[in-house]
Formats: sequence, structure tokens, C-alpha cells
Amino acid sequence: MSEDDGVSNEPTASGLRSRVVAQMQVPLLRNAYSLVSSTMANAALGLVFWVVAARVFHPTVVGRDSALISAMTFVSVLAQLNLNNGFNRFVPTAGSSTRRLVLAGYAAAISLSLLAAGVFLAGVHVWTPRLGYLDHHPYEAAWFVVATMIWTVFVLEDSVLIGLGEAHWVLVENSIFGIIKVGALVAIATQIHRFGIFLAWTAPTILLVIPVNVYLFRKAIPRRSNHVPLESLDARVIARFVGPDFAAQMVRTATTSLTPIIVLAIAGSSATAYAAIASMVGYTLYLLIINMGASLVTEAARAPERLAEYTRRLLSHCFAIVVPLSLMLVIAAHFVLSLFGEEYPERAQVLLQLMALSAIPNVVVATFTSVARVRRRMGVVVATVTGTSGAVLVLTIVLLKAIGLDGVGLAWLIAQTASAIVIMFTGFRFLWMPGVQPLQAAGSLANEDPRVDM
Repeated sequence: MSEDDGVSNEPTASGLRSRVVAQMQVPLLRNAYSLVSSTMANAALGLVFWVVAARVFHPTVVGRDSALISAMTFVSVLAQLNLNNGFNRFVPTAGSSTRRLVLAGYAAAISLSLLAAGVFLAGVHVWTPRLGYLDHHPYEAAWFVVATMIWTVFVLEDSVLIGLGEAHWVLVENSIFGIIKVGALVAIATQIHRFGIFLAWTAPTILLVIPVNVYLFRKAIPRRSNHVPLESLDARVIARFVGPDFAAQMVRTATTSLTPIIVLAIAGSSATAYAAIASMVGYTLYLLIINMGASLVTEAARAPERLAEYTRRLLSHCFAIVVPLSLMLVIAAHFVLSLFGEEYPERAQVLLQLMALSAIPNVVVATFTSVARVRRRMGVVVATVTGTSGAVLVLTIVLLKAIGLDGVGLAWLIAQTASAIVIMFTGFRFLWMPGVQPLQAAGSLANEDPRVDM
């Protein structure tokens, strides 16, 4: 455009601001960027929490309470039955059935949390003997059970907010949680030692679960009371979605959990510490991608005819975020690892750099599983996750023995890249081949329009 047209070619601050505002008007992008911001806030505030914990508590307390937090979150994940993805997929289409769907999910997950936490405590000497002290401290054991149930709701309510298209509240909630738990940690440090870190991590959830769910059940969900469901929902439909998705989640969890065990068996305890820290930092990018995919599931479930459009748009924005962050982490790997100790950059820098790079092809893999969830093609989800995770584990064993700790990062990079290439030439052909449609929907969606006449 020339100057004669009355418009300058030079970009202006107001023009950039207008484009940003326009993008934030698109629910897909507004929710996606809210979840990206939430992930980054969680990562930053989580890092602050553990740095403070390491400075004010004895290392044995840090180790024991961090193990207790890990145990609680693992038990909670089992109890959730992956209903977070179920809410993400079905809340957008449930309409007037939303309240019943959420209450049923909450009831099942809370009951299973109570059962699973009880089983964990009953066999604590078998699962984690170093946490056996809970047998002699009934109040702490009781709080572990209560905290697990509250944590389960704390996680699931985020998926309900996302499914309702209100992901901005997830950012607010998690930011407040991160700030409060750091403050609680400082306040508790001089009063409670043995159980202080765990208490600081879990107690703030009560302050957030109550107001968030008051908002959900008094305002957000009632807005759907007059909406006709967009697809037929019953226990069988939800179980056929949640069951395979839970299996895929367990495979993914097993991959991240088994990798340190493999490193411990092959390379020893010191190498395990280096690998664990590098993997934790690098996996933040994976969580960012997963959360952006949640926005795709929500919006495409409401408008399945726009799935291809939404997929292209989300991929472009996801790459625009992940590629720069990945490259920045590659450059800053030495500095980031030096925060944990002088020996970490020397031993784990390349591992972290490779993990960061592996997040780039994971954009394709994670987005593809989100597309499959929209279409309720759960066999595709299981196959994709199992194939990629299996490759990671096998390559980790082979490459760790061949080239050392760097082989762990290389295993993630190779497995994610290979999966992304296969997906681009199979399930994602519709992105670059005219006339090809996204995955055909499963179940009733395969033969009929899932949308109910309004």
C-alpha cells in the first residue's frame, strides 16, 4: 500500500494493539493464551516455592515433603480417571445437562480420592517406606486424605472452567494459588518443620476451591440451563471416552515416572538427580502445549465443522510460542541449571537443550491427540500416546547406555520427531492436501451430525 492511499506502511503501536485485541476476541485464542499464561505463571511461582523451601527447610524435610506431594498428586491422578479431559470435551456440548455432568464427575472423583488415599496410607510401608512415619502421626495422615480429595476438585474445576470457555479464571486462580503457597511457606517455616512444605502446598487449595465452585454452580453453569445439548450424552458415551483416555494418561505418566528409574538403574543416583531437574524444566514446554490443546477441544467440540480451521490456527499460534521459548531455553540452559548447583550445567545442559527442542515436534503430536479427542477417536489417542511413549522408553535405555545422560534428551527428540512426521503424512494430511477431511468421528458422530437442532 502506498502513502497515497493515506495509510503508512510502518507498523504502529496502535496497529499492533488492535491486532492483539482482535485475536483476544476469538475464544479459541483467548482461552489458549490464558492457559499459556497460567502454565508459565505456575512454572515461575513453583520455582520460587522450591527455591524458598530449599533455603528455609532442612534437605531431609524438602525431600520427604516433596515425595509426599508427589504421592498425593499421583493418587489424585488415579482418582480423577482423567475426567479433566472428559470435562474439557463434554462440558462445551452438555448444555442443560452441564450441572448434572459436573456433579456426577465430582462425586465419583472425590469418592475414589478418599478410597485411593486410604489404600495408599494402608500400604505406605510397601509403596514408600520413608513415608511410613505417617502411621505415627494421625493428624498428618488425615490431612493427606483430605488434601487429596480437595486437590482432585482443584484440578477438575479448571477443566470445567475451560469447558465453559472461561479459561481466564484458570490463570487468575493458579496465579493466586502460587502466590499464597509461597507466602504460606514463609509463614509456616518458623512454626512447623516436619510437615510444613506439604501443608503450605495444600492448605491454600481450600481458599480457592470454595469460591471457584460457588461461582461455577451459582453463575457460570446456570447460564447453560436453557441450552439444548449439542450431542447425546450418557454414562456409556462418557465411559467410552474417559476409559481409553485414562489408559493413555497412565502411559504418559508411566513414561515420565519410569525415565528416572531407568536412569537410576543404568547411571546411578547422581545422574538421576541431574536428569530429573533437566526433565522437569524441559517438560514445562510440554505442559504449555497440552493446555493450548485443551482450548482446541473446547471450541471444536462446540463447532465440529470448524475443526480443520481451528487446528490450523492453533498450530500456527502454538509454533509461534513454543519455537522461540524452546530456542531461548536452549540458549539459557546453562544459566537455568546453575540455579540448582554448579554441577548441574556440566552434567545436564545438553539433556535440557534436547528436551527443549523435542517440544517443537510435540506441538504436532499433542495437537493431533486433541483433534482425536474432539472426534472421540480414543483408539487413535491411545495408539499415538503409546507409540510415542514406548519409543521414548526404548530409546532412553539404548542411548543412555551408548552415550550417557545426553541420550535421555535425544530419546525424547527422536521419538517426538518420528511421531510428528508420521502424523503429518497420515492424520494431518488435511492440513496440506486439498479435499482431505479431519479424522472421521467415532460412534454416533460417524454417521450423523452431532449437533442437535436448536
